[in-house]
Amino acid sequence: MGRSIFGELAYRLEHGAASFEPFAGIAHIRLDGEGGAETGGTAALAVEDRDAEQTFSTVGVRAQGGLELGQVAAELHGTVAWRHAFGDLDRLSTHTSAGGESFGILGVALEEDALVLDVGMSVQAAPGAIFSLSYNGQHGSNTTDHGLRAGIHIAF
Repeated sequence: MGRSIFGELAYRLEHGAASFEPFAGIAHIRLDGEGGAETGGTAALAVEDRDAEQTFSTVGVRAQGGLELGQVAAELHGTVAWRHAFGDLDRLSTHTSAGGESFGILGVALEEDALVLDVGMSVQAAPGAIFSLSYNGQHGSNTTDHGLRAGIHIAF
């Protein structure tokens, strides 16, 4: 079971066809990891309880604006932010096989500090049809996370 709480302050500034929105946010996440045990011989696995809490503060700016590409209307958007993480940043879980010794499995640790990027564009491809493409990523000193998202929205 998990719980989370999130809050953000932002102020939108208009400048012609563009808008800019500086923001600061904080999020707290708690995960209550329940252990468990399998049955069925020497390969049965037992997993210890592991609770985790993380808090993330994020400070950055969002921007968006429209432009015309010939006869086609497009909208650009982007976010650049710095995210700082506090709390249980490692991902170690302890397991035991029946009749064996304990061992740990270490997942990818959360970055304490990361640059967060989200940039994209949506285009009015036809009346009632919008095509969108965006990139999002987090860049830290030890890990990076990249994502690409494409979509088509059709209204009828």
